[in-house]
Amino acid sequence: MLGDPKRWGLDGAAAAAFVALLWPRLKRRQAQAVGVVAAVLAAVLVPLAPAGVPILAAGAAAAAVAWWQQRWGGASKGAHA
Repeated sequence: MLGDPKRWGLDGAAAAAFVALLWPRLKRRQAQAVGVVAAVLAAVLVPLAPAGVPILAAGAAAAAVAWWQQRWGGASKGAHA
């Protein structure tokens, strides 16, 4: 189903570890939406941008959404999840 693990190497292991760390944080619908948008952004940028830039752009987009919510009251005050 996923193919040969030797072919994926450390790239596959790093992605799997990242998803495993992120998974518990995706309980709320809002967090899921931000995660999906960041993943789509990274996937779109992979063929267009140099290595590393898609992940940085996805992280920056997620951070911008969090900042915007905190700044403009999109999330309830005191709720850090």
